[in-house]
Amino acid sequence: MATTIHGLPTIDFSVAGWNGPHSTFLAMLDDLLYTNLVVTLGEAVSENEALYCHTDGKWYKALGLNGIPALAYACADGVLDDDIRARIRGTITDDSWSWTIGSANPVWLSGITAGALTQVRPAVGAGEQLVGYPITATTILLVGPSELEVLESSSSSSSSGSSSSSSRSSSSKSSSSSSSSLSSSSSSSSSSSLSSSSSSLSSSSSSSLSSSSSSSSLSSSSSSLSSSCSSSSSNPP
Repeated sequence: MATTIHGLPTIDFSVAGWNGPHSTFLAMLDDLLYTNLVVTLGEAVSENEALYCHTDGKWYKALGLNGIPALAYACADGVLDDDIRARIRGTITDDSWSWTIGSANPVWLSGITAGALTQVRPAVGAGEQLVGYPITATTILLVGPSELEVLESSSSSSSSGSSSSSSRSSSSKSSSSSSSSLSSSSSSSSSSSLSSSSSSLSSSSSSSLSSSSSSSSLSSSSSSLSSSCSSSSSNPP
């Protein structure tokens, strides 16, 4: 008889040697749930070390500075060309760990020691990769390599946003400068026009005054001539 969900055969615990098939079934579950991979090692590794897949198809210890994200974590020790299982999601546990627990205390791929994990965040540009979060002092909940892309994307967006704000600020300053220049130009033009009008008015007034003076002078000459003529008439030769 098979189980309803995964189609695994059932076995009675009273049957001698039941633990052998049980281990096989658990391995089958790992394959079905896709939490582990069977990988071929390109070097000797220890359990829970971070691994990456090389171009030769073999798996090696990951190092943050290489810029190649860890994809899995060894479920057992192994040497060159061994086939072992490696965890790709879920949790990993090591009794020798003593992590500071919680979402505020993530675990990172080390940029110093190949395959190692650390709670000291690597410097920006040093291939920082978030591995997961400690849910106990000895257990990490994995987040997967996609988290590295999230971190990079977030950083890029922040940088782009800052650049846009700068551009908008520059535009605003330019606009303000243009308005100021226009205002200055307009004021200068108005002052010039007013000055020109005043000069013209002054010139016109001077001309009128000069004309009036000429008329007075002419009138005075005429009176003098008339007086002279009268005098000549009253005293004949």
